[in-house]
Amino acid sequence: MPAYRSSKGRLLTTFQPIVRADRQIVVVAMVLCNTDTSNRTFQIQHVPADGETSDDHALFHDTQIRAKVTQILDTPIFMEAGDSIHALASVADKVAMNIYTQDYDSFQRASR
Repeated sequence: MPAYRSSKGRLLTTFQPIVRADRQIVVVAMVLCNTDTSNRTFQIQHVPADGETSDDHALFHDTQIRAKVTQILDTPIFMEAGDSIHALASVADKVAMNIYTQDYDSFQRASR
């Protein structure tokens, strides 16, 4: 069951698309790492294909990540073609983010 990684590298202070689904996929893990010596916050949104970033699509809103800590978010998020995950941080270039996805059909077969 192959997984694919999408990386934005370090988050900015404005929403940036991290991954955009070109078919049905499942986000199997998101990894955030605060490389700074101070606590920071981040926001993540699951934006539908016909939508724009807004608080209505928030998965995490102003969520704190402590200094020098890595957080792994491993709740599956099902995405339809055209959906996207957008993210930002309270300070640019201090929080790195990687997203691991899997094809929907592969995910379904593996969970049986």
